[in-house]
Amino acid sequence: LAAGGVPLQKDVVADLASHETVRFSDGQAQYFFPYPYWIRALVGKHVLAGNVQQIMMGWPGSISIAESAKDRVFPVVTTSENGVHLTSNFQLNPNALPDFASMETGVYTLAASVQDVPADEGQPLGRWVVFANDNMLNDDVVSQYPQNMALALNALDWLTQNDALVGVRSK
Repeated sequence: LAAGGVPLQKDVVADLASHETVRFSDGQAQYFFPYPYWIRALVGKHVLAGNVQQIMMGWPGSISIAESAKDRVFPVVTTSENGVHLTSNFQLNPNALPDFASMETGVYTLAASVQDVPADEGQPLGRWVVFANDNMLNDDVVSQYPQNMALALNALDWLTQNDALVGVRSK
């Protein structure tokens, strides 16, 4: 991915403003906590977005966009401007979250599209879609957040270079 201009970072991203309230259990009782690691991520203006405006991503990492690739890489899914990231000492326990107030906030890219990816000699240039999260399409998540599946299916249509289907599917 780094050679294509979209290296995955070794971090965990949280969003202090756009996140879910998540149910946790200690075996005896259930608790609901605002949990900044379960991000209500923003879907940008891109043909593969279709009508999807927001998805849910739990414990995502971030994607950097290399300076040399800025003309062919588009951030598709991002945090709000209140995103933060941890690069070490990952504390994911909802009862012992780190001091987010001391961290610098900003927008972090959680998914990106890449155009004009070089292929084998004589083959047409390709496309990539990179998501910095591997659980956004598991059954439990998709059953609660069907917009995640809509975005994934739109991405498949875009990857096959059938942009016309993207708007139809998400309706």
